[in-house]
Amino acid sequence: MPFIKPMLLTLFYFCFFNVNAQNYADTLNRKIEGLFQESKFPGFSVAIVNETDILYQESFGFANIKEQKPFTKHTILNIGSVSKTFIAVAITQLMEAGKIKLDDPINQHLNFKVIHPQFPDQQILVRHLVSHTSGISDSKMYSKHAYVFVDREDQDLANFSKDYKKFMQSYKTKPPALHSFLEDYLVKGGKRFKKKNWNTHPVGSHYEYSNIGSALAALMVEHITGLSFADYTQKHVLDPLNLKASGWTFEDIDYEAHAMLYLDHNKPLPKYTLVTYPDGGLLANANDLSIYLRAMIQGKKGNSSFMTAESFEKMFTVLHEQERERVGIFWDISPTGKIGHTGGDPGIFTYIRYLPESNIGLVFVSNILIEEKSLNISFAKIWKTMRHYGAKF
Repeated sequence: MPFIKPMLLTLFYFCFFNVNAQNYADTLNRKIEGLFQESKFPGFSVAIVNETDILYQESFGFANIKEQKPFTKHTILNIGSVSKTFIAVAITQLMEAGKIKLDDPINQHLNFKVIHPQFPDQQILVRHLVSHTSGISDSKMYSKHAYVFVDREDQDLANFSKDYKKFMQSYKTKPPALHSFLEDYLVKGGKRFKKKNWNTHPVGSHYEYSNIGSALAALMVEHITGLSFADYTQKHVLDPLNLKASGWTFEDIDYEAHAMLYLDHNKPLPKYTLVTYPDGGLLANANDLSIYLRAMIQGKKGNSSFMTAESFEKMFTVLHEQERERVGIFWDISPTGKIGHTGGDPGIFTYIRYLPESNIGLVFVSNILIEEKSLNISFAKIWKTMRHYGAKF
């Protein structure tokens, strides 16, 4: 019968490509395992995705070295500043709904006035806030008061350097609300207000990465919607994208799945959250981040029911370019069109990136911050290997 040959040919190609993909995955496993063994990473998870599938997903090392608990795709940790991309999605959704515009003054969407003390006649617009050009700086006041420990009493501070001892001892057990913290930091007369909380550049003229500015954008979401940022994103981002393991508090996640975080390979850190939690406090695992990145790729290619293609285009359009920095609505955008964000905080490093030239996205999450040179080198090798093999799947 004439239909047999096409069917056999289809079956041949299906088997051929499946076998090849498995071979690539096996080879990639061996290569990354070798790089892990040479590194000082406690543990990490990696993934390669495209708009329809998670093509590759593996984990290496330990979520807890002492207990020999393996790091898996379900291991949860703080994802750091990758959290800012969730602020980006929330702002873009509100733009789509006609509730906010990039050229709106931010004070239109806040219940306290934020004015650059050195340029009081220059209005800070939404576009300035989401592109890190508002003039708001992260002073020492931010790092001293933004983080909040849990179970600090279980830690031996003698293991840590002088700087880290000060850093850890400065954490508050009962943090102020996001609104109160930001108002105290940004409004003259506030107990955390200082001129150093602002840079010396005119509004909109200079890129300076700002956690405080990012958290302020999340506060605008609260003012507009009447919901906490956590509740808004749960309802409009996490739930629609089926990110079941993720949440903004330890009560929202499987606490037993949370990784031990490490200052270096042998020094565990206490678990913590942030007063300005939207800028870096989402708790998630590699599996949820893979689903999330896949959804962003779908949107970039115009194949999403989550937001309109026009909205994704706005979110990924460059708003400010300065030397090597190119930023859309919080997303980093390279000159060649790569879209992503990094996350780095004590005890964690995360990276998600969409590579349009190969139509793949890469995910990396680890329970150590890659401050040390050897860790940077190891990560670069792992990332390069993933990019190389990702194009083959």
